[in-house]
Formats: sequence, structure tokens, C-alpha cells
Amino acid sequence: MVAHGKVRTRLAAAENLVWFQSPDTRRALLAALEDPTDDVKLAAAASLAEIGERVPVAHLLQARPGNGSESSRRLETVLVRVAKHQTDDLICVAGDRSFPERARVAAIDALARTGFFHLVSSISHLAEDRSPIVRAAVARGLGVLAHPDSGEAIAKLIHDPEWAVRAEAAEAAGRAGLTTFIDRLSVLLCDENWWVRFRAGEALVGLGGNGIEALRCVASSAEDRTARMAAAVVLAERRLA
Repeated sequence: MVAHGKVRTRLAAAENLVWFQSPDTRRALLAALEDPTDDVKLAAAASLAEIGERVPVAHLLQARPGNGSESSRRLETVLVRVAKHQTDDLICVAGDRSFPERARVAAIDALARTGFFHLVSSISHLAEDRSPIVRAAVARGLGVLAHPDSGEAIAKLIHDPEWAVRAEAAEAAGRAGLTTFIDRLSVLLCDENWWVRFRAGEALVGLGGNGIEALRCVASSAEDRTARMAAAVVLAERRLA
């Protein structure tokens, strides 16, 4: 299949061979990992992962697929499919600064989607990465795993200098049920960024009675007008006012 036919034809073959499992299919897909078109490589890798074949993650992430959303989804599909069987490979990618941020973020997202709680530590280890995009992915991943052991990392991320990281961390605190973060989330209602304020308010609601009470307290008595408005908006949207 390598270099034979139009790109569209090779891409379709790489995607559809997964339905015809045989030794010949496996050989054809392995050969397609060397296709000159990166999108074809990724499609072949996704099919190989689907049939339980180990794929060369690091090699594939050196590829430069197209910039469209379809290409991004193809990369995400590969990583999600291999995550449960090649966890160590993705952990290495996530922590390796020689990979593009796009690849590292995709690896973190895929690891989180495994639902494996033992990965909280590996993902948390990247909470101080120098890339704000990676730190945001860490916060988002910890929110997906929603495990209370993520508290220490989220405590760092919730005060990150980048608003996108703070917003993800606020949401993660709510999803992980970190009731000890109620005061910190209340402080975020004064954040300079609206999205952070909104996420903090949503997280407080997600923390149940005590979080909602803290939100109501801010809405009725906070000295900061921005915080009062943020709290009031969230309460109104949730019909809790």
C-alpha cells in the first residue's frame, strides 16, 4: 500500500483495513507506517492499535500531519487507542520537551482518558512544566481523572500566572471534589479573567452545599464588585439564587 495510488485512496485503505483482520492486513498496515504522507501513517497506526498491535508512538509523533481538525482528531485517535496498552510510552512523550507541545498535550489527554488513577502522579509531575499549554493540559487531565490525590498539583496550578491554566485548574478542583479548595476558589472569583471567575463559580457549585453557600456569601457581601457579579451570574444560571 505504501506510495501506491492517490493519497485519498491510501488513506481510505489504512482506515478500512481494520475491518479485515489477517496477517496480510497487519503487514500492509505496518508498511503504511512508512507512507510518505503523514496522515496515512497516523491512520495506519490507529488501525494497528485497534487490532491490538503495538505502534511506534515516538516515531509517529515526529510526523507533521495536516493542520485541519481531521488531522488533529486522527492523532488523538491513535494516542487514545494505544494509551491503555502503551502507557509508559505516552508518559515519556508527555514529559519530553523535544516533542512539539501539540504532541505532549495529546499524550496527556490520552493518558487521562484511560481512567487509570495510578497515572495521577505521572501527570501531576508535569504541573511545573515551563509550557503553559502543557500545564493547562495537566490541569485538564487531572480534572478528567477526578481523583482527590491530585490536590497538591491542582493547588499549584490554580495560582498559575496563565489564566488558561487557572481556569482548567479551577474546573479540575470541582470535578475532583476537593472541598478543601472552597476558600481558594472563592478567591478566584476576583480573578482578572472572566473565564477563570466563571470556572471557579461552577466548581463551587460542583462541590455541593458548602461550595454553594460560599458562592452565595460572595454574591451578597463581597467587597469586590467583580466577585459579587461572578457569583451572582453562576447562581442565576444554575437557578440557585
